[in-house]
This record gives sequence, structure tokens and C-alpha cells, in this order.
Amino acid sequence: MIVCPRCSRQMPDNIAVCTGCGLQFARSPVAQQYYAFAPPQQAPFPQAKSPNRTVKLITTIVAVAFFVMAAIFIALYALTPSTPGPGGGWGKQTPTGVIMKAIAVDAKNEKLTFGTFNPDTKWVDLKLLVDDGKTTLGFTIKDNWELLNFTQVSGGNPTIYPSGSDLAGDSEVFSGDYINIRVNGNGFTSGQTYTVQILYIPTGIMICEKAFTR
Repeated sequence: MIVCPRCSRQMPDNIAVCTGCGLQFARSPVAQQYYAFAPPQQAPFPQAKSPNRTVKLITTIVAVAFFVMAAIFIALYALTPSTPGPGGGWGKQTPTGVIMKAIAVDAKNEKLTFGTFNPDTKWVDLKLLVDDGKTTLGFTIKDNWELLNFTQVSGGNPTIYPSGSDLAGDSEVFSGDYINIRVNGNGFTSGQTYTVQILYIPTGIMICEKAFTR
């Protein structure tokens, strides 16, 4: 009897192939008998090791964090001032401000006093609109050094002449600075309501407005 070295099945000596697993037996030329013969086993090929799970997790976290930070950066960039105005203003960010009061100086002049503007705002970044109920006239300032006189840029025939007063002389609007609205001829129309609007030129958005009636 011979015993298969692979599956341990016992078989008669004259069997050349294992009936259990199919292993071929070698026959000895001397004894003329079959003996179990196992072919040489090949060494298994080394398998590539899979990346460590911790490394994969860290890589995934870093990638997600990168995309999240990129999205936040893009969103903040869209909301952050980026383009300076003609007077070096804050670009796309429209400042806040207020005209605190309007005082009738005389029949031909009205004084409008500013409150705080935030952030600091250049006079040249402002556009003044004056509506007399019939026509809206637009005015701007040419440069930082001509703060006393506005130039009419839109509307009909010039009938209103505004001028600015920069108390600190730094070309920026601060609380206490004011605009004087002067009307030629007989002055303001009695019973007429006038509306003054201050626009921020870089964005075209209104900062504040004030209405007064004579």
C-alpha cells in the first residue's frame, strides 16, 4: 500500500495516480513500484501590500479640507473689497453713512451735515443727486483738492450749485462735514420738497438720502 503525501489516501502499490487528489506517483526503476511524487512547489509571488488605512484616511481628510478651504476663499474673495475706487476708496464695498440734519441757512442755501461714514470714504467717490420734484441733477467732485465745488454731470439746466466742506482737510468724509445746496434766482420754491441722495460711485449704490421742505 502507498499513502498519498498530499491527501493521505491509501492505495494499492500499482496505482500511478492518486484517486483522491490526482497526484501522479513516480515509479522506481529498481523496485518497479510507484511511489508518491509531489512536484516542486513554486514560491508564491510577493503580493503588493495595500496602503495603510490610516494613510488613506489622512489623505482623504486633507483633500476634503483643501476643497472646503478653496470654497471658503472664493466666497470671501467675492465679498471682500478688491477694486479701489477713483479716489482710492474701498472698491466693491459700499460704505454706510448718514445725513444727520438739513438746516435752512437762508432763502437760497440749505446746509446738510454728514454723520459717520464707515469705512473711511473719499469725497471723490461720492455722487450727489438733487431732486427738486421736477428734475434730478447729478454732481461729482473732480479730485481731492476741489472739495468746495461740485461739477454737474447729469440733469437739465444748472439751477442748483452744491459745495462741500471738509473740516479736517484730509479729502475724506467725517462726521460734521457738510454740503451746502445753493439755488440761484429767487431761491428755493416755497412748499417744495427737495431730496438729496449720496451714491457711492464704485458700486452705484446709494449710501444715504435726506429730504427737506421749504
